[in-house]
Amino acid sequence: MPFVRRHEIDPDLRAKFESAHKTQLRQALLSPTVTAEHRTRIKAHIDSLGKAKVYQADSPARPGAIAFEKVEKGIEK
Repeated sequence: MPFVRRHEIDPDLRAKFESAHKTQLRQALLSPTVTAEHRTRIKAHIDSLGKAKVYQADSPARPGAIAFEKVEKGIEK
């Protein structure tokens, strides 16, 4: 499956959609049915929009991720 890298997307186009998404999230914050936990998640999502994601090898797998056994020098361990 081919991957589209961040620098391959037109910055003006990316900014347009990021702005629209931030606006939608800010509107969600105004809803009286949003819990404090959801409000915290939405604010964190707004802060992370437009920033590159940093993945670390020692970070725990996300829920639903496929786990592969470690293979070293062609021998499964």
